[in-house]
Amino acid sequence: MPRLFKSYVESIKRYKGALFSQGSNQAPGHISEQVQVTGMAYYALSNSLLDLNASDERSWRARVKLLEIVETENLFSAKDDEARRLLRQNGDLATEVLVTAWKEQQQALTNYAVEELSILTRIDYDVMSPALPVIFPRLASIHECSPPVLTYLRLLLEYHSKTRTLQSLVLHLIEAFSVRHLQRISEESRVIYQIVSAGPLLNLTYLDQLSRAIYNFLTPGQVVETANSMLQALKDALNEFAELEAAASADRGEGSRKKRKKTSTALSTGHIDPEWASVTFALVARAVIVVITSLPVHSLLEDVRLDLQHSIERVYTSIVSRILEETLQPGDRRGIWHWQMMATSALRIHYGLARAPQLRVQLNFDHKLHSAMLSCIMSDETTPELCLEMFRTLLDQCTQGLCEPQGIFDKLLGYLEKHSISDDAVWSGKVHDLTIDSGYNQGAVAVFHLLVDRWLPLFDASSSKDQLTQLAKFVIVASRTSVSHHSQHGSTTSAILTRMLHDAEFWELSNFRDVFLSHLYKQTAALESVDLPQLLSALSAGPSPQSPIKDLSQVIATYNVLLLAPSEYLPRAFHLDFLRRALAADVAVSLALQRNKGSHTVNDRSMLIIREFIRRTLLYLGPVEQVMKEYLDYLLNHLPSSLPDSHFSSNILSVTMDIINLYLSSFIKSAKKGEEDAIINVVTSCMKSIALNRPLGQRSASEVLHQRSCLYLIDTLIANYVPTNFSQRLASTLQQLHARLVSFCLPHMVTVTSGDIPAQGLQHYSDLLNTWSRVLSLGRWLHLESSDGQEFGRSLVGSLILFAPEQRKNAADICTPILAILAEELQKCLSTSREVYLEYVITAYLAFAYLCGPEGLKTLDAQVSSTCRTLAVADFTHALDIIFEALPISAGLPLRDVASLIRLTGLMLHDAPDGTSKVTQNHMTRCLNLFADHTEYITFPVLRQGLLTLITRQCNEHPASIRIADLSSIWSILANLISGSVEHDKVTDTSTFHGIITIISALSSSTVGGQAEPTGHGLTPATIVRVHGSSAEMQKPESLARPFSKHAAYVLTAYIDAVNDPLCFVSTQVRKELQPGLFILCDMLGEHNRDAMMVSALDAGGKTTMKALWKEYEKQRYIGKG
Repeated sequence: MPRLFKSYVESIKRYKGALFSQGSNQAPGHISEQVQVTGMAYYALSNSLLDLNASDERSWRARVKLLEIVETENLFSAKDDEARRLLRQNGDLATEVLVTAWKEQQQALTNYAVEELSILTRIDYDVMSPALPVIFPRLASIHECSPPVLTYLRLLLEYHSKTRTLQSLVLHLIEAFSVRHLQRISEESRVIYQIVSAGPLLNLTYLDQLSRAIYNFLTPGQVVETANSMLQALKDALNEFAELEAAASADRGEGSRKKRKKTSTALSTGHIDPEWASVTFALVARAVIVVITSLPVHSLLEDVRLDLQHSIERVYTSIVSRILEETLQPGDRRGIWHWQMMATSALRIHYGLARAPQLRVQLNFDHKLHSAMLSCIMSDETTPELCLEMFRTLLDQCTQGLCEPQGIFDKLLGYLEKHSISDDAVWSGKVHDLTIDSGYNQGAVAVFHLLVDRWLPLFDASSSKDQLTQLAKFVIVASRTSVSHHSQHGSTTSAILTRMLHDAEFWELSNFRDVFLSHLYKQTAALESVDLPQLLSALSAGPSPQSPIKDLSQVIATYNVLLLAPSEYLPRAFHLDFLRRALAADVAVSLALQRNKGSHTVNDRSMLIIREFIRRTLLYLGPVEQVMKEYLDYLLNHLPSSLPDSHFSSNILSVTMDIINLYLSSFIKSAKKGEEDAIINVVTSCMKSIALNRPLGQRSASEVLHQRSCLYLIDTLIANYVPTNFSQRLASTLQQLHARLVSFCLPHMVTVTSGDIPAQGLQHYSDLLNTWSRVLSLGRWLHLESSDGQEFGRSLVGSLILFAPEQRKNAADICTPILAILAEELQKCLSTSREVYLEYVITAYLAFAYLCGPEGLKTLDAQVSSTCRTLAVADFTHALDIIFEALPISAGLPLRDVASLIRLTGLMLHDAPDGTSKVTQNHMTRCLNLFADHTEYITFPVLRQGLLTLITRQCNEHPASIRIADLSSIWSILANLISGSVEHDKVTDTSTFHGIITIISALSSSTVGGQAEPTGHGLTPATIVRVHGSSAEMQKPESLARPFSKHAAYVLTAYIDAVNDPLCFVSTQVRKELQPGLFILCDMLGEHNRDAMMVSALDAGGKTTMKALWKEYEKQRYIGKG
């Protein structure tokens, strides 16, 4: 139906001249009015069909689409009373839908109804403005605040801001919380408090927008009136509560103060329950405090401001002080829910006014209430929401020196310990969710969040050492009970701890930091008694001994906290001690796992925590001489047998491998200095544990670690050292390792390439292929002559190409080692066959790039980069020639292969071997000319992205490869990229835009030799093109002032029009930010053009603004004197 309506409107607009009369006696615009009337008639017909099924979601979706067409096609005319009646009828129907907006199952219909109200507001605000007193109470009951509702509220706020009628909007907001409106929702009062508090009218986003609008758009004459209406709303809400409470007391009998039931029920006499009035007061208080604290009191005269201040103080005394005295003093009212709700709201008002210094309100808070609040906090009948407000108020009183902080901190810590935080306690972050029914655990999370987020500096400065220690203990216990428990729907203790320990401000609190670290140190004191060398010796000598620590949960919790601590804030002595103890804890956890096979307190995650701490500390400090050899042997040979069955196994293997690699790097450096025993022992151990014939899942963790250690050792040696760095003894040991690997791997490689293993079976031999590639690399590094003469690369490529499409994901693990094998076999080729083999390697890369997909390309490209650095200049040059011959699209390769060639070009140019500067320049020039001459490289997205990446990388990282002659080609490519296109891509790729900007930025610079031409008071940039290369010439920078001066008058006129527009608000801050640019425009304009502009383009108000601007400009203008 909406598509038919859209087509109909477009048709009558297209043929309006033929459809409607154009007599000479017709008034101007008559045809447009006929189009509008005809379009609205069709809209009315469509609406009548939809009315047959008013509660169906599809019908409402169609209603919204139809109304959007009315808006976009401008079919509504303010003169058309029938159209107005029709739109008002639709708006009333949408308003009726909002009657049941509090039901969750009605959310879809509610959103459609609100979308329709939003469109009606954009079409003509006056259509539905009379219904706002009905709409607002129904918006208040919406169960969740969805984007359509916020959009509608924003539209209302924008309209009332422009028309300076915010006061009426605020009154609608307050009225929506009245008892008579809340009781229309078929729920109990406490449930309604939850619904409305979470609804859109009290949503933080909307309240923030309302606050800014009041501050920016409320006129000085409206401030006092708005404030008085808000204060009166508070008094009315309190009076209503007092009347209902008096009636309820009378019903219970004179002097009776029995406790209220936990649920809201109607009184037997038919009076309204006071809980309803307490809910209204709570909701009104939240809205009123936002309005009051947002008033622009700076715009008032001093005597008016003082009168307003005194009015607020009088209301504070008559409401806040009265409620707190009646509720918090000892008596039965403490345990009554609606009295607690009143006290909560009163404290919220107090805190809001106390944190609004611009109001300068003197709050006479009765200090006797401090002890009353402290005694009320620990009561089991006090709601967590009230406890949170009392803590917040008391802590704020401490900052003002009005109460003793240590007593409050005692209660706060006692509250946290009393309501121990469990690992499933999740607080939504909304205070209205803190109810007795939800549990005090949530309240404890909220109080802990309050302390950490706002008051931790006060705690550090004012608490005693015992209190500091008590909080440190709580943090450790909380980390143990809530470890790794994070929620996407709220705040947990674990999330709060993580944020706290990652915050630099926390670690700058010297008092608590010292106590906290000392407590952590004591928590691990039991590890000091462990003799690690003796324990490791016993572990390697025979059966596993008992774990030296019985209860490891405390130790694990401590290291879990240390993982969150920034390394820079821990003294080096602490680092060393914690590391030494962590090594002992690691062995103790391993022994416990071997005997207990995992338990509630010690499991695989425990080992992961300890080893991750060891890894990070070693990275920060570097390898430390603490039983390095013995501990490395333990890592290689003693992993718990339960590990392969754990979902943490891969993470533990990874972090263990990182630790081993750190030690191996240290051993290799020591070997270069002559200390070779450690590295020789590792090589010997690796030779004894080679077991590559079994798949990964069938090998022990120790065998996997030995194999990966061996590969890392070979990679490190080849990348950073030469054989002459080491003694003959170590070289001989490495030759033995090479011979051992060859004798073991060669038979398996023959089997793999014999054709007996299917293509899909190659994925089980990825470790074998990785090892064989390292065998070839190690042989080349050691300058060993290959005696076998066998080549496996081509056979492996042939098998891999037969991979089924569904197996491509697994192919990425074996493509990289096969490419490495091809590269090593290339090094052994005779000069007569190297060129042919080089073509084969490039062809293999194209096939592998297709097989690996985007995920596996990173490792494949890393292997290509490593290979390029070792190529001879002749081989490198020939490889670039092969690539360029295949690059033209006319060569017949598929587009995906051309894209891979462009990617390969970038890799080779980026990691070119030494002595190939001229070769890379020539190749880059040829490629740029090719890309500039053929627009196909820009037309196809798969080629365009590779092209941009290539040029961007060369311009930024290797600008010397770009010649002056190449600039024309680059600019031609950029011109083609930003020119109009015949066909659009299905999906917009933002990387194209960013690539163009990056290239232009790389080619352009605003300075030459660090100096810029001082044009326009040093604010107008001078621009040249940056050129790299031996023949680059210095170019004179030119100012942009002359070409831009043509536009200066128009820019200034636009600014002045915006400033003088009554519906366009330009704040003082924005004007100050624009001043430097405006002064430059004035400098470009000159006095002659200024006079001409004032005569021809500005009205009286504009001339006044221009004169003021020019006066400010002349004050700061430098005229050359002094």
